[in-house]
Parts: sequence; C-alpha cells; structure tokens
Amino acid sequence: MDFFDESKLLLFVVFMMPGFICMKVYSLLYPMQIRDFNQNILDSITYSCVIYGFNSVFILLVEYLKQSYSFPILYSIFYFYIIFISPVALAYIWVRFRESEWLRELNIAHPDNSPWDFVFKTRTACWVIITLNDSTKIYGKYGSGSFVSSYPHEPQIYLNECWHPNEEGGFKEKHKASAGIIILSNDIRSVELSEDEDHL
Repeated sequence: MDFFDESKLLLFVVFMMPGFICMKVYSLLYPMQIRDFNQNILDSITYSCVIYGFNSVFILLVEYLKQSYSFPILYSIFYFYIIFISPVALAYIWVRFRESEWLRELNIAHPDNSPWDFVFKTRTACWVIITLNDSTKIYGKYGSGSFVSSYPHEPQIYLNECWHPNEEGGFKEKHKASAGIIILSNDIRSVELSEDEDHL
C-alpha cells in the first residue's frame, strides 16, 4: 500500500502534524531526551488531540458555518492556523506556564533539566571563576561570543575571554594572546558567577 496516497497523507497531516510541530517547538525551547520512533508517533498523536481539544469550540463553529455559508479561503486559513500556527502558540504558552512562579510554589517540576541549563539559558553576560578538580582556578568572561552545551549533551563551556587574577582573587586583565578556552564537565568542580568583576 502506498503511504503517499491522498487519504493517508491527509490522515498524517491532520493527526500527526500539529503534535509533531508542538513537540519540536517545545524541544527548541527546552531540549528533551531523544525518544524512539514509536514513542514519537504516539506523542505526536496525543498532542494533536490536545490541540484539537483546545480549539474544539472554534472548530465546531467553523464547521457549522461551513454548512450554512461558503468561505473556502477563510476555511483554508483557519485550518492552516489549527495545524501549523496553533501548535507553536500552545507550546510557547505551556513553556511560559511551566516557568511561572505560581507553578513553582506548587512544587511542580521545572522544565529545565539541570541547574546548568537554568543558569546559562538566558545567555546573560557575567564574570566566571571555574574551579577544576585539581583546585586550579580559571578566570574568564561569559559574553556574547561564549557558548555552553545544553541537555541532553554533557555540560561544557567555552569562554571567549580568559583573564589574569589579581592578588585579591578578582579579575586583573584579559589574556591578550588567548582566543578563549573550552572546559569539559568532567574537569569542573564548581562555577562561580557574578555580574560585577569586583565581587568575586
């Protein structure tokens, strides 16, 4: 049987595409663990049903109006919204809802998978002192040219600026010959962060 015949393609778009888009948008905001193909299919169908449930009142209204009037262009635009736009909006709303202070007060699990992701996801510039397992300290600046890995990958950090420490343990001056440093999670004991170079 040909998967790409008209009826099967329509079923795929209607019952899987909204959920698939919703999952992909959510995973861009909060990376998820890689799942097997069968689980992804089941999740896509489940999320599609949730999306249709949220939009059920509008769907019933549009289908009722279709029986009384003929607006083929508006009808097509509406289902384009249901299948492609609505999943994006609902994924974004769900993420913001899970991040809310109100939900944290109920001790509901935060969508971030680790403190590492929680701290570095905003990409806020800050001063960093990284203590390695051998007690060596690396001074640097986490700025726009820096990068950190995110779940499900192992924590790694690239600092585009390395600095010399001063006698008080703060920041003295930038390494002029350095193009930055990459530090792997296995080597890190702790990471200290500050918005002010004089407060570390």
